[in-house]
Amino acid sequence: MNRARALKIVVLLTAALALAAAAYFLPILDWIATAQAKIETYGAWAPVLYVFLYIVFTLCLVPGSALTFTAGLLYGPVTGTAISLSASTVAACASFLVARYVARERVAKRLGLFPKFRALDRAVAKDAWKIVILMRLSPAFPYVLLNYAFGVTRVRFTTFALCSLVGMIPATLLLTSAAAALGRAAGDAAKEMADTGGGAPPAGLGARATMDAKAYSEGVSWMRNRQLVMWREAEDGEAAEQGKLADLAGWLSERVAEGKATPEPRPGESPEEAGGRAAHALRKARDSAREAERLLAAGRQGSARERQKDAAAWLLEARGDRKVINWTLWSALGATLLVTLAVGRMATRALAEAARETRMIRREEGGAPPPGAEPPAGQPR
Repeated sequence: MNRARALKIVVLLTAALALAAAAYFLPILDWIATAQAKIETYGAWAPVLYVFLYIVFTLCLVPGSALTFTAGLLYGPVTGTAISLSASTVAACASFLVARYVARERVAKRLGLFPKFRALDRAVAKDAWKIVILMRLSPAFPYVLLNYAFGVTRVRFTTFALCSLVGMIPATLLLTSAAAALGRAAGDAAKEMADTGGGAPPAGLGARATMDAKAYSEGVSWMRNRQLVMWREAEDGEAAEQGKLADLAGWLSERVAEGKATPEPRPGESPEEAGGRAAHALRKARDSAREAERLLAAGRQGSARERQKDAAAWLLEARGDRKVINWTLWSALGATLLVTLAVGRMATRALAEAARETRMIRREEGGAPPPGAEPPAGQPR
């Protein structure tokens, strides 16, 4: 490996680490949670505010996946997908226009120094729809950065807008469907708790007596329902409540390890295996709830929501439930893969051809003969 290639790899790794650090330290999820709470108070005007916030966040390079999730949570998979697609397309077009008409010359001048960008620009000029759709389908290319990058290429605005809309459909459907499913689970949890006497925990939870499989299942179900309800609706004193749930999960994991609480084995699972699986899941739920408590105490509600979702998922594992297949999600994922493979082959050929043309132009500009040309007389072939 030559020094230039090693330097490029170091630069890429450094940039990746810098982006990861920024995503970790910047309270992006908290900003989204604040925006979601604001959106929900606007009634019929909520979709308009949602689109406006999507544009602002996208222009500021804030990832759009969390806002897409919010659309699924607020409006369901169908309406949420339609609203989120509209917002993300308008936001992408806004970033594209900013790059093209505000910063095009400066950015293009810098990017034009790199042969790979020149090849991409040439490929986009010839096969724009293939390149745009492929990059929209692939998670390897960040949505917010692509909007600006395409703005300094030769792709037409209408092609960019239409192909972006088409390419973002599968990922948007995935996120909104997942959010809607979680929202329904939270609604079912609230209804179940109301039907069983409100927010009071089952009598066996926290008691000294040995818990049979039924009492254990009721206790874990209550903790999961409580987590989902708090995840969906902010409450006063939520940090303290998370601390109580963390204590209960830790206490119950110890009871299981001591053989004083009996989880129901899954089919083909021995009682010992069921106990080990349940104890491990309960410890994970405890850790997630404890982290949610810390984040809530620091005022970071959006980040805490992620930990609450993790705790709810671990409690489902502790109860022994099998994961239910969401056919909508898998269908969207399968469609994404098939289209990506098909468009990817065409786009790869287009990029390779553009790269060859770029190399030939550079040789001509430098005075070198293009590949296949006859050498001057007197020189060996």
